[in-house]
Amino acid sequence: MNKRYLKKSNESEYEYGLRLIEIKVEEKPEDLEWSDIVDLLGLNVHKDSLRKAASVTNYSGYAVMKYFKEKATLSSKELDEKLLEIKMETTKLRDERNEFNKMIRERGRSDNMINIFKRIINDPETNLYRFPSISVIEQLKHTDNDVVAVLSDIHYGIVSNNRFNIYNPEIAKERMQEYTTELIQIQRDHSSGDCHLFLGGDLISGIIHSTIRIANAENVISQVKSVSILISNFVYELCKYYNNVHVYSCPGNHSRVFAQKKENQSGEYLDSLIPFYMEASLRDIQNVFVHGNSYNDELCSFEVRGHKFVGVHGHHDAPSSVVTSMTKMLGYIPDVVLMGHRHTNGFSRPDNVSVIASGCLSGMDDYAMENRLVGTPEQMAFLVTDKKPIDRIFNITFDGR
Repeated sequence: MNKRYLKKSNESEYEYGLRLIEIKVEEKPEDLEWSDIVDLLGLNVHKDSLRKAASVTNYSGYAVMKYFKEKATLSSKELDEKLLEIKMETTKLRDERNEFNKMIRERGRSDNMINIFKRIINDPETNLYRFPSISVIEQLKHTDNDVVAVLSDIHYGIVSNNRFNIYNPEIAKERMQEYTTELIQIQRDHSSGDCHLFLGGDLISGIIHSTIRIANAENVISQVKSVSILISNFVYELCKYYNNVHVYSCPGNHSRVFAQKKENQSGEYLDSLIPFYMEASLRDIQNVFVHGNSYNDELCSFEVRGHKFVGVHGHHDAPSSVVTSMTKMLGYIPDVVLMGHRHTNGFSRPDNVSVIASGCLSGMDDYAMENRLVGTPEQMAFLVTDKKPIDRIFNITFDGR
């Protein structure tokens, strides 16, 4: 006998009988007779009695069973559709709630950035010191060059004391004074007109690595405060010797608000607060101009004597590919790309475009030591003429010990 007609282990006697009758009525197999079903079920009835009881009229036992079975199946489908509809609405509500929470978080973060800035500005020690106006120097009538100076990777707030380098906030001030003296001397030696200062990011030490958090002498609020004053003083001194001082900037990865990259939203960099402080404190100085970024916070562009410059920090770019990336983003080929981040001065020409990599003011810290990142405290400046975007490069180094 066909194994299909045998009783299953999970069937009751009644379910077994209903299954046999359903096979007989629906499929009409030649190897299954009503007499076989009577024998398999052990019924004490005539085979014709079972046949008639099962399928003679629409009200017979099998017809009734089939009706309710189909109805139950239909109800199950309707239930599945309802459940699907409920799940879709639940997902929609969850997505809307997540989007709303994201908006609240972003607004909260924006408010937090504003509050940080207010704390910096309103601090009684700084109280937004506004530099007094000075007599604008007599314009040099026949200047044939300007200076572009890069100031990046100050890492203000960190303390280092190792074989290669000693660094702390006081030494940061000393090195900034050295840099000021060097740039003033360049102006005197070459009768330079304007100074274009690119703040290349990582101006504060930040909190992105545990070793950095331990080594910091100041918290991030104090770091932003102190370095804002330090750079403002730097610019204030330069404007006494140059026709004009133009300031451009982009933030570095050390200044992100949250240590974890994935938690940081676009634009959440404490470095971005520094130009606002500078603009407010230097507003009375007629020959200082603090420029914003037209593309986004992490990319700045400007022109010097008709040459196109682009500045990035460098944590998203490699010197070998940055020209291609910037060309795609901006829609034009820059003459010079300025970078920081790698803590060493460098010059290269990928795709026949000059890439200036500026070093760091801080020198080697504990994190650099652990990761074998050797570097000397140094910065880059160069002359720009009408004919050449880079005429002469100045590799400015500082004593690490």
